[in-house]
Amino acid sequence: MSRLTISRRFEWDSAHRIPGHEGACKAIHGHRYVAEIEVTAPQLDALGRLIDFGVLKTVVGAWIDRNFDHTALFSRADTAVAAIAELNAAMDRPVYWLDAAPTAENIAAATRGSKGETINDYAALKSAGAIAVSDDGLPILKDSVMREVLVS
Repeated sequence: MSRLTISRRFEWDSAHRIPGHEGACKAIHGHRYVAEIEVTAPQLDALGRLIDFGVLKTVVGAWIDRNFDHTALFSRADTAVAAIAELNAAMDRPVYWLDAAPTAENIAAATRGSKGETINDYAALKSAGAIAVSDDGLPILKDSVMREVLVS
């Protein structure tokens, strides 16, 4: 049986740093991040679509805008960024804190364990055909990384 796939691209700007990194990424710097959400289904709905793009924009896009866009993504263990966190909070752009280093893989997995209370649970996204992408817009191809990102 053939399956149909559509995708919606989301982009945002964030700063981060990776404490302990052996290169330049140990310093605070910014990226233009990209996430491509793919939805796959065996057939179209009664209106001739796989999903309403407005739903993806409202659910995924709004969450990204609220939590990731024009702020910083830092590890909770990174005590060197307290002043930036205070500044961002005062500007109503609070830092998004991760429990691990803010690598592309950990950023992609930011809602793991959320039980669907933020974007969606990753099992549902995976079954809908979602993929994880790195901050340069390329898909993450290693099975072990994808499993870590998509399994809650």
